[in-house]
Amino acid sequence: MSGATSAIDRALVAVLTADATLAGLMPDGVFFDDAPDTATAAVIISVDSSRDEEMYGEDPAWEEIFYRVEALELAVSGATASQAGDRIRAILDGQRFPIEGYVLMDAKRVRPIRRSNPDDTDRSRRWHRRGGMYRVWAHVE
Repeated sequence: MSGATSAIDRALVAVLTADATLAGLMPDGVFFDDAPDTATAAVIISVDSSRDEEMYGEDPAWEEIFYRVEALELAVSGATASQAGDRIRAILDGQRFPIEGYVLMDAKRVRPIRRSNPDDTDRSRRWHRRGGMYRVWAHVE
């Protein structure tokens, strides 16, 4: 099954995008690696590491991917980012979601992420990041 990681990536984006509560908290959307320059409240997903096990010497039988999933908010307090981080955990941690061509074995938060950095143009506001590192493990159907 070529493009397995892409199928898992798409499924992760789909499950996060489909959640109305998360969309209300992070209205700029869900993105891989970077959000548009205009975004001030978005979910950012990036791959931290991954591994797979081949089946019959070709395509992987399973994949294990560690995703960094963070709510990113430009604000004074970061309260909304905290709520969004909690919502991300409710959506992903221990839950099941469909992956084309795969069966999700486990989605688990392995560590929280909480950090803030001052904005370069307005030091009274900060970029707040809340979320976690998630292990997503799936095998071929």
